[in-house]
Amino acid sequence: MIALLLALGSSLAYGCADFLGGLGARKAHVLRTVMVAAPASLAVELLLWPVLGASFSPVALTWGAASGVASAAAFALLYRTLAIGPMNVLSPVTAL
Repeated sequence: MIALLLALGSSLAYGCADFLGGLGARKAHVLRTVMVAAPASLAVELLLWPVLGASFSPVALTWGAASGVASAAAFALLYRTLAIGPMNVLSPVTAL
């Protein structure tokens, strides 16, 4: 049951971030939107680590950092597409 709740929470958070990031990219420059979104998501993650009892090796942290950089680049591209096109079409297509 806990896995289901975590998956539901994750889906809700990702969907909200996707939608709000697209709206933000329409009003501000895409890089400014990513510069706010990426540290905000890192802050939430850092707050959840003690609650979830996370512990990581240096290698895992290196891979995580690389993943964070790649994620920020991917979100910049996603937000740029959402800023220039219709959200109701682009959001489901990019989700695939």
